[in-house]
Amino acid sequence: MANKAFVIFFVVVSLVLGSYCRAAEIFLPWGKRAGAVSQRLISAKEREKYTGPTSVRVGPTGDLYVLDTLGAKVERYRTDGTHVASYHYPEASQYDEELTGIDLAFSPTGAIYVLEEGLQSILVIDEKGKFLGVRPLPNLGDNPPFLAGIECDDLGRIYVFNGYDSSVYRFSLAKEGVERCISDIAMQKVLLGAGSFLGLVDGGDSFSHYDLVKSEPFASEVKKEKLFSIKTKKALCDVALLGRDKAGRIYVEAAEGAVERPSARRVYVFKDGKVIKRFAVPPKPRRLSSFRTRVLTPAGKLFCVRVKASGFVLQSFP
Repeated sequence: MANKAFVIFFVVVSLVLGSYCRAAEIFLPWGKRAGAVSQRLISAKEREKYTGPTSVRVGPTGDLYVLDTLGAKVERYRTDGTHVASYHYPEASQYDEELTGIDLAFSPTGAIYVLEEGLQSILVIDEKGKFLGVRPLPNLGDNPPFLAGIECDDLGRIYVFNGYDSSVYRFSLAKEGVERCISDIAMQKVLLGAGSFLGLVDGGDSFSHYDLVKSEPFASEVKKEKLFSIKTKKALCDVALLGRDKAGRIYVEAAEGAVERPSARRVYVFKDGKVIKRFAVPPKPRRLSSFRTRVLTPAGKLFCVRVKASGFVLQSFP
């Protein structure tokens, strides 16, 4: 009886206080309080509106950061589900347009950069959680770009990706000027360090051949090195490069079948060009307008986003 009472007490306290970790998953309830994340229910005609958290990233110390766009904050958690802190930025009412953060990156000193779509800007939060202000993006051309991600390299240079034309912009908040290039890895990239990326590109054989390349798109002479090829007998869809862990293993997600009805979704782990592990993962959440629903830790733990009626779930694999 005493053990049963303890279990009931633990569940009640966890739900009241916020997130908890259960069976290799971190549960974040819907709500405005610290440790929770916001949700907006929309109709089929409102697909352009954001419905919940828009990005999940791993910070410099290995913690998970969830961009709660609707709550105007960033939630920080340890990988065991412990809630660390809530970092707030100004509410949308302080600006002419709604602040719609879509992605996160981290400076070499641990500051948080929130890529903000409505104002075409970067919201800066220092490593202690203090909001430092809004920094407008440099002039990225005549037409507003379709912002599709942000990275920051070891030298503090920021990379912003444009989904319209696969262009990449590089600039610094401390200096004027911006560089631009077109890259075929712009939508399938993992930043390695000071200007080099891992990229996944189409190998040319109708959805069954992909090449993993290392590229330096801003080098004076563009460098691209093919590391290995991924070839399958069955056609793949929704292929995504998830990242590289500290042991050098590469993680690629793919589903079989047509894009409209994918099946058998798995993550393949490569080492020296060979598959050393594979495991099934859940489908990407359909009613969540998020730019990132998978995040890989340096230790090789993959967290996948799932959505429940009661909250937002980060489920770990394998």
